[in-house]
Amino acid sequence: MKEIWVSVQRKAHKNTATAVSKGLERAVADLWKHGDREELGTYQRSWEYEAPSPKEFIYVVGERLRERREEEAASGVT
Repeated sequence: MKEIWVSVQRKAHKNTATAVSKGLERAVADLWKHGDREELGTYQRSWEYEAPSPKEFIYVVGERLRERREEEAASGVT
């Protein structure tokens, strides 16, 4: 989680943890409001009906990315 947080902070040019937090809250809210809820539901079923918290969103998406990276490494895909 810290790794993702620091990466977001650097890429978004945010100087404080509060600024990163607010930016993530806004991004998740925009995804919920304007995104494909059916697609969000593929990550976590409850997301089709209820907006995730920023922390929950980062954790679940990060886990999915980690699993995909491990699968690609196991299959020899780079």
